[in-house]
Amino acid sequence: MRVVSRKYFLLLFSANCTILIGKSMNIGELKDIDLFAELSGDQIANFIIGEKIELKPGEMLFKEGNEASYFYIILEGTLEIYRNIKGQKLFINSYSKGMSCGEVSLLSGNPRLADAVAVTDLKLFRMNENNFWHMLSECETVRRKILNNMAIRSRDLNRLSFQREKLVSLGTMAAGLAHELNN
Repeated sequence: MRVVSRKYFLLLFSANCTILIGKSMNIGELKDIDLFAELSGDQIANFIIGEKIELKPGEMLFKEGNEASYFYIILEGTLEIYRNIKGQKLFINSYSKGMSCGEVSLLSGNPRLADAVAVTDLKLFRMNENNFWHMLSECETVRRKILNNMAIRSRDLNRLSFQREKLVSLGTMAAGLAHELNN
C-alpha cells in the first residue's frame, strides 16, 4: 500500500504523468465514481487525496465502537454492515461498487455505529479524515451527495432500530400473555 502526498500528487499532475493515488488509482478511475463524476480533473487532483486498499472475504474494515479515521468508496466487491445488539448480529445493509461508507461517524464525530465486513474480495478508495474534510469544504457537489447519503442512512438506521424495538415489545407482550394463559 502506498500513500501519495498532495505535493507529490500535484507534481505528477502538473508534469502530465500518469497520476497514482495510493495503489494504482488514476484520475480517470476516480472520475468513473458517481460521487466524483461532476468534478474536473483539476478538482480531483487538488481535493481527492487518498489511497487504494484491498480486503479479503471475512476481513473487517471497521468495528462498531471504534473511532472513525477514514472515509471509503467501494471500487470493487461487496461490503456488509452489521450492528451487534445484545450479542446478536443485526444485518443493516450491503454496499457495492460506487457506494461510500464511513461518512456518518466522520460527520457526527461519534464512534463507528456498526461493523463493516468484506463479503467478497474488496477494493476500496480510502481517504483520511483531514482529506475528507478538505474535500467537503472545497467540492460542493460531493458535499451534497455525501450529506444526502448520511441523511438516508441515518433515517434507515433509525427505522431499523424502531422496528427492532417494536418486535422486542411484541415478544415481551406475547410472553406475558402466554404466562397468563398458563396460570
